[in-house]
Amino acid sequence: MASIRATILQASKEMTMQQIFAVLGYMSALLAFAIGAGLIARCFGWDAELNKWIHPTRQFNGWRKFWSE
Repeated sequence: MASIRATILQASKEMTMQQIFAVLGYMSALLAFAIGAGLIARCFGWDAELNKWIHPTRQFNGWRKFWSE
């Protein structure tokens, strides 16, 4: 049991910069995917305040009212 614990401790000390960069790259890819998915969903009619999909013909009525005055 002690040898297993020693092996795990030794392996954790030997984490290289390449492994750290791989983890950081994976995390940044997940973040970019989440941001991109949110932006794409917003373009196709997701309203975060109402928490529902808005029909494309109803998405920009507020701006039309604003610019028509």
